[in-house]
Amino acid sequence: MKRLHTRTKHSAQGSNPVPEASGASQLVHSGASTGQPKPVVETPVLGLIQLWPDPDLESASHIQTEVDLVAIHGLGGHAYKTWREGEKLWLRDFLPHDVPTARVLTFGYNAGVAFTQSKSNIRDFATSLLEGIRTFRRRNKEADRKMIFVCHSLGGIVFKQALVIAHEKETRYGSIKEAVAGVIFLGTPHRGAISHTGPSY
Repeated sequence: MKRLHTRTKHSAQGSNPVPEASGASQLVHSGASTGQPKPVVETPVLGLIQLWPDPDLESASHIQTEVDLVAIHGLGGHAYKTWREGEKLWLRDFLPHDVPTARVLTFGYNAGVAFTQSKSNIRDFATSLLEGIRTFRRRNKEADRKMIFVCHSLGGIVFKQALVIAHEKETRYGSIKEAVAGVIFLGTPHRGAISHTGPSY
């Protein structure tokens, strides 16, 4: 797995380094399937992850995409497991065939602690999302590239909070706000609680 950051920690098995949690989102690459699908990582993953085109493939730079599709999991979810069935990861193994012009990314955050402290957690996750997108787009010189978000449960609240922050901090995140072309909410509680364990938003 190609790493763009050096700060890593290892899983309990001592293999596959994963990004160390921090205030800002870290970018990790996880390849798309070519032939035999790659195993889906079980270790919690934080930050923005490119699934397709696979950055590890030499041919990736020749694959033309026109829009970014960013998936945000929900409460208790996972950057990979939320979007998979068995070893098949929908975002990586099927979506590129249906939407070949989309570059597919997934955003991971520590959703298990979303309601254990305060609303500030949601704002932290949203800021991490914005920073991850900003870094990714600046690196690829694509500030005007359109984005579509797919948000499950709490992920929709994180997305909406990100829009609020982008409006508040127009100078830093304004281009991200303007690039949002659409959003799909899947089970996002717009007027109610995520679950009985957490407050309403």
